[in-house]
Amino acid sequence: MDMVIKGDMDGIDTTHQINKLYDTPIIYTTAYFDDDILKRAKKTKSYGYIIKPYKNGQINTAILIALTKNKQCPIHYPKIGISKSKN
Repeated sequence: MDMVIKGDMDGIDTTHQINKLYDTPIIYTTAYFDDDILKRAKKTKSYGYIIKPYKNGQINTAILIALTKNKQCPIHYPKIGISKSKN
């Protein structure tokens, strides 16, 4: 979720609304970083925070961690070359 989006709500406000309805892991992306934004983002219990510009590996890793923490993790990750044992 980009923190800075056009409209009545920014990405943080949008995440608050999503969290009220769904158990969906949210990873923030932003080109802007300051303490106020970070404090607001922390309140949403997001699963990550990536500063732009980012590399594909950072996105893949953040998604993997978010899905694992949220227990929606599939057994195999072919696109990023990671397998999870069934133990």
